[in-house]
Amino acid sequence: MNHPDLVRNHILENWVFPNAAARNATGLYGTNDIGKIAYQQDTATYWRLTGITPSWASITPGTMGVMSTPVNPTAITSTSGAHLGLALAFTPVRTGNVLIIITGTVANNTASAGSKIELHYGGGAPPAFNAAPAGSAIGKAINPTNNAGTAALRMPFTVTALASSLGIGVAYWADLVLTATAGSINIYDLTTVIIET
Repeated sequence: MNHPDLVRNHILENWVFPNAAARNATGLYGTNDIGKIAYQQDTATYWRLTGITPSWASITPGTMGVMSTPVNPTAITSTSGAHLGLALAFTPVRTGNVLIIITGTVANNTASAGSKIELHYGGGAPPAFNAAPAGSAIGKAINPTNNAGTAALRMPFTVTALASSLGIGVAYWADLVLTATAGSINIYDLTTVIIET
């Protein structure tokens, strides 16, 4: 029988789930279900069942990418590390591998003083401005330092890292944690890019 001869409309998915928790519930699948397709409504994504535990492979085309230019935040004076509170939100949709790039300029208001800039990411509610370090540090921290005769010297910086094996359809945040060796740190001219690879 040819498909044009059929009177019923064929759909791709075998199951429709409201979210990842419902799709990942155990005890719903048998060996004969492997290879069948599920549709997840909250992220508008399709998944192929690869194991009855269950395990899934995304078959939704496309990836996620976001860019922003946050306003210059207030100065940070913490010598133990504090969040900028950028709350850069992203949700992986296909691979779970996400490249995070943040560029800007940094200045410490004290001559000979330094600034440590570290990239953090995590799930749940993002940290507020001046909150203690949370989530996971990722990539290499950078440490620009004024020379002995210059205070408030603006120095360009870039922090870059690849977060791997993140949950598909799970909301995450990214932020900078700043630590001053002395004085206070200001961040200017921020551009942020978050791309799923």
